[in-house]
Amino acid sequence: MLNLNGSGSARLNLPMYQNADNFTVKFKVKYERTSTALQNTWRFRYRAKDDNNNNALEWATHNSKYFIMRKTTLGGNYYIANYVKSLLDEWHDYELQVSGITHKLFIDGVETVSGEDSDSLAPLKGYFQWNVVGGINLMIDDFSIEPMLPPYVIDLQPSGNFSGIYAPGDTPGLDLALDAGAAAHTFQIDYAVRRADGDKAVVAMGTRTYDLAKYENDKEIIPFDPQLSAIGTYEVTADFEVDGVPQPGKSKKMRFAIAKEAAPIREIDLDNESKFGLNTHYALNWKDDIIDGARKLGARSHRSGIVWEDVDKNVKDGSGATVYDYSRTDPTLDKLFSYGFNQITVLSLEKNANYQAGIANTTASLKAMGDFVANTVAKYKDRIRQWEMPNEPEIFSKPYIPAEFVQLQKVAYLNMKKADPNAMLLAGDHTSSVLSVLPKELELGSYEFADAYSYHPYVYNAMPDGNLQKLTDGVKGLVNAYGGWKDYYLTEGGWPTANSGYPSVSEEVQRDYIVRAFLNYMVTDQVKAYEYYDYKNDGTDDRYYDIFWGDHG
Repeated sequence: MLNLNGSGSARLNLPMYQNADNFTVKFKVKYERTSTALQNTWRFRYRAKDDNNNNALEWATHNSKYFIMRKTTLGGNYYIANYVKSLLDEWHDYELQVSGITHKLFIDGVETVSGEDSDSLAPLKGYFQWNVVGGINLMIDDFSIEPMLPPYVIDLQPSGNFSGIYAPGDTPGLDLALDAGAAAHTFQIDYAVRRADGDKAVVAMGTRTYDLAKYENDKEIIPFDPQLSAIGTYEVTADFEVDGVPQPGKSKKMRFAIAKEAAPIREIDLDNESKFGLNTHYALNWKDDIIDGARKLGARSHRSGIVWEDVDKNVKDGSGATVYDYSRTDPTLDKLFSYGFNQITVLSLEKNANYQAGIANTTASLKAMGDFVANTVAKYKDRIRQWEMPNEPEIFSKPYIPAEFVQLQKVAYLNMKKADPNAMLLAGDHTSSVLSVLPKELELGSYEFADAYSYHPYVYNAMPDGNLQKLTDGVKGLVNAYGGWKDYYLTEGGWPTANSGYPSVSEEVQRDYIVRAFLNYMVTDQVKAYEYYDYKNDGTDDRYYDIFWGDHG
């Protein structure tokens, strides 16, 4: 039995394990928490080149999810599949099958999660390594690795545009890639295209057949017949047979959209002339077509973030001045700027362990935080105007002490205005509990050190009409009592579409609610932006609402 306790790694060093590509790994695992840290993690890396370029099966306490992921130097982690489950303190049998572009996890003989990754960034082969971080006692037994013959591969994507979002004049279709693997095969694809709304009528369908010798591959663009031209959303389904046998596990369902007009790339909307914005959780490892799809849909603002602890490691230069490192921030923001998105940027300024533990509240830490804000705002002057306080402090800061956050707000505001008088501090950044949380902050002086207020109007099991307005009017009433007009930025808000669990709705209801919410805010004075949460789902486990917020409208 192998035991990793607390932190550390164990790499398989035998030559036969250094360059593995197709394999089945079996093992028993029991894991226990040995720390109260927010995130305790264990992972099994495979197809690994190094710690920053690999695939991994990972479980972490902060979200109780199993992830199969790709990690690359460009953009960090990319989740291929996930499964929301905690199996702390118990022995269980695990089986990880990796072949071609397919990754499957079995727990106690049951397939729990699977996903495919045909991205050009995907690792192809490498070594195996166990790793624990932050306080996990990991026990591993009955470990084995068995090679697999190269399997056949079927990879189907939207053609010409990975996001499946098209403008009039584009030619929607399917991009099919086949690889026979270690044996000859005959492949057949049957596709159908239906309207995603209304009568859901079939508007196109077709069949293609391919004969491939062993290790042969083929790639083809399949245009729809007849071609799609009408504005709207479409559901595309594709079923496969291999050697005459149906393969339901290879079936695909995709959503396409033909927009009336693709929004152009415009100058950054610093004045928020448009209220339409999005949360995306964008990372550089996305295909460009995905984030460009948000631009095509007309989103003008985008919620980003800069973390004090990431930029400022409490390092000084020869003159004693603080060294700020934006090397992990600039590439992402520059990419988003290139699409014309106005960044409404969360400043995660509440803590930095390089100065003190917990929320910054000492004289030295507050000065360092203020210096960070001044430096950051000056750096992005004329490119970012709206800066937001830390995200949902009443949830993510334990304990949440209003006086500490108002103190942070005051220091940030004064330093921000020194760096750029036109910069705006969006105070609050609260959840739908804003009506119960904001009063205490206002009592402590928040109003005088805020250009605007932000909050997240999540309204469940109810029509947006009336309920959203009631929440907005409630916030206005609280703020107006301290002096009057402030603008409001609604930097999250949405409806999940998971298959089970409160507060999910159907995709059709979500679509209608999104439209009604935007119409509501378009005619509401003082509301400057509504950034829908979320542009796309953050995982694959459709039992769990918290990762299924993606816009399906």
